[in-house]
Amino acid sequence: MATVKCVIRKDKINEAGVTPIIILYTHNHKSVKFSTGLKIDPEHWDAVKGEVRKTHGRGTQSFNDTLKVKKEEVEAIKRKLMQQHIDPSVEEVKKEYEKQYAKTVQTENVFTLYEDFIRVREPSLSHNTNRNHRITMGHLKEFAEKTKYKLQLDTLNQTFYSKFTHYLITERKQSPNTVGKTIKDLKTFLNYLTEQGINKSLAYKEFKKPKATTDVVALNKNELDTLYNADLSKHSHLERVRDLLVFSCSTGLRFSDIAGLKPGNITADTIELTTQKTKQRLSIPLNAYSRSILAKYEGKLPKVTTQQATNRMLKVLGKHCGIDRPVEVVKFIGGKRITQHVPKHELMTSHIGRRTFITISLEMGLLPKELMQLTGHADFQTLMRYFNKDRDEVKDKAVKLWSDAPSKIKAG
Repeated sequence: MATVKCVIRKDKINEAGVTPIIILYTHNHKSVKFSTGLKIDPEHWDAVKGEVRKTHGRGTQSFNDTLKVKKEEVEAIKRKLMQQHIDPSVEEVKKEYEKQYAKTVQTENVFTLYEDFIRVREPSLSHNTNRNHRITMGHLKEFAEKTKYKLQLDTLNQTFYSKFTHYLITERKQSPNTVGKTIKDLKTFLNYLTEQGINKSLAYKEFKKPKATTDVVALNKNELDTLYNADLSKHSHLERVRDLLVFSCSTGLRFSDIAGLKPGNITADTIELTTQKTKQRLSIPLNAYSRSILAKYEGKLPKVTTQQATNRMLKVLGKHCGIDRPVEVVKFIGGKRITQHVPKHELMTSHIGRRTFITISLEMGLLPKELMQLTGHADFQTLMRYFNKDRDEVKDKAVKLWSDAPSKIKAG
């Protein structure tokens, strides 16, 4: 008897601790797997019901609705074959599935496919990642409208790449790094279609992510202590955002993870949590800074506002506390390199906490491989992109290290 089940691939758990959910069709002791495009932490999977448990939290219903649709697609193929008096063998079901979903899609509307991709992947991705994909899709639509370029899967080639990146730089005034993020999102979408057997053109594999070296802004230890010790009793809104920032600086947690932190995540010595972005399980030791912030709020941190409001208040906080040392900033506008010097507080955003934790931890002697266990970074290069050593501090240290040179060079 033929069966259609939703199961997880226990042999495919990745570094983030999640594994693919697939549709498994079985007939006469033979099976074939169909991708759903979804991934889940195995501890949130109900193997008996073949669905995501409510413990998964946000997006559980959307996950299960998508699985029902995917399962019904295979069930419908089985019924169709049986009505035609054809044995619904694994080979026949697979052939019919591929015929229905991969025959004519090379000329299918790219935006319809992108919408489907976002709908399928939305439950398993963070809010920011989903938002970025919608922004990328918006850029594609605007590009197609203004340039009259016919967007189809078989026209996403090097000609498209050249025209699209030029458009993003000259018309949208994006920096090389922002263009790189847009291209990364586009390639993620096209990789998904390729894995599904929908996309046959692999020209996109040659798309390169433009990038420019940028300075990573982090607080040094003196600046962190300046914020920590500032008397903000008359500015309660700044005091709350300061405390959240100090907590981020002393734990390496993203603001999104701080927002979801519960008393149950905190023990006497550590913070235990699964990160929202990568679904990794982290164990972070408490220290003098993080303990004092938790004690101040009796174990429950202030509510985190929206990212935009947080970033706005952090700039005000930095200015109020005198974090104003000039920092060189290089921007690319319309393809032109522009160098500016701005007060450091103007560059303060919610990301500065994680960068500060990494920078100060490395300066104080924590080994990169040890630090990676606390931050959840999978490789050294990614970790070091968050490291910022102030140029002036490097200069002072170099002068000090070489200050013991002989006072006079002896004649030979």
